[in-house]
Amino acid sequence: MRWIAFLFFSSLLAWGSLGCSSGGGNHDAGTDAGTDAGMDGGDDAGTDAGPDGGDAAADIDLVDDFGLWVPPGQQACSLTWIHFLEMEATFDLACRVTPQPGMVRLPRDGADLEIEWIEKLEIGPAALDATPTSAGAFTHSLQGDENNGTHSYTYTQQFEAGGESVEVSFEARFEVEGGIVSEQVVSLDEHALAYRLFSFRATFNDGTSSVDSCTFEEYPCVTHRFEIEGGDVFQIEQCNFCPPEWICKATPGGLARARFVHDGQTRDVDDPFCLAHSMRHHDWGADHLVRFNDPVDGIHAVYLGSGDYPDHGEYTTIYYLDENYETIETRDVLSHGSGSW
Repeated sequence: MRWIAFLFFSSLLAWGSLGCSSGGGNHDAGTDAGTDAGMDGGDDAGTDAGPDGGDAAADIDLVDDFGLWVPPGQQACSLTWIHFLEMEATFDLACRVTPQPGMVRLPRDGADLEIEWIEKLEIGPAALDATPTSAGAFTHSLQGDENNGTHSYTYTQQFEAGGESVEVSFEARFEVEGGIVSEQVVSLDEHALAYRLFSFRATFNDGTSSVDSCTFEEYPCVTHRFEIEGGDVFQIEQCNFCPPEWICKATPGGLARARFVHDGQTRDVDDPFCLAHSMRHHDWGADHLVRFNDPVDGIHAVYLGSGDYPDHGEYTTIYYLDENYETIETRDVLSHGSGSW
């Protein structure tokens, strides 16, 4: 079985969690999907919970400061890309970040801002609640000068869960030209996540995950249905998006959901901690890994990868895996077409 290492540049995520499977009806995400794209945007300091609604941020007077707006309910998750030769570690660097909703007022005078901006952090295959081990703070840097320059605000905070140390980092930028600010307020929303307007990462003991959208609301998605030998069915909703003006060596994305039907038993999965997807170099192939909290006949996970270039559009074999991601059975893929939910 061929496994490809992927690294990818910064991104963002957001999702809600169900179990990895319901009856009936993501380790390394490093740096390398869009390497030629700058991160742009960002603002926040002191959290003001503005009124709910789309224009809530506009109701807060920041005077000369910058603002980072987080819509109510917004979350961000890591893209759990399949790790090179370490399938059992694929989900070790999975995380979901819930930032505090509202406006963060970022001082333009450059003063650091101590703030508990991360409301909740969940990590690893079990989505463990991480505990802060340091205070959170936005630090400021200025490239250029006040009238023509870039204000960068970087948030960092340390966490721990299950013996794993994690640092969450987030960077927002504000451009000033001729004394005029291009955007005084930026929003950490689904659009910003899809277009990767911020640098957002979670750094673990063994690697770094970029943080991106959990819902893939602004991604184009395609449903693939695979008919498997013996009457089984594997279906995935695959979402990939390369922002305009980026050069993506491997298009960022993930699985929104999956369905596995085995001997008449169905497992539906829409938990990001159980779904992993990688595009290969130049998008010449893809790998998909789905695990189940509720195994079916001893099957804890399934892996499906495409052929190698130039047969990268073909899928011939699916792997049924045990709890250690060891192969317990392989079956032929009989057909590949579009599906529906």
